[in-house]
Amino acid sequence: MTIRLMHEMNGNWYPWGSGANGNQPGEFVLAWRHVHDRFTALGVTNVAWTWAPNAVYTGGAPLAPLYPGDAYVDAVGLSNYNWGERSHDGFATH
Repeated sequence: MTIRLMHEMNGNWYPWGSGANGNQPGEFVLAWRHVHDRFTALGVTNVAWTWAPNAVYTGGAPLAPLYPGDAYVDAVGLSNYNWGERSHDGFATH
């Protein structure tokens, strides 16, 4: 089983996102590690952890401070959207 926990954390459109709901730097990593550690403490061994930010974009949070660490991540994913020739949330795509 793969868990893509709190994906797109470098954006502000989810409650766990950087800058959303007053979230402070470092809290995302603490939350990720807490959930991971709970699974470990319960003896769960059939889970792979996928860290999946949104693609880097103007206004997004830097990725490095949001990375929980190699001991907590088994795979890396990425969300990236193409809206064609239009604007979305103040950003133009081509």
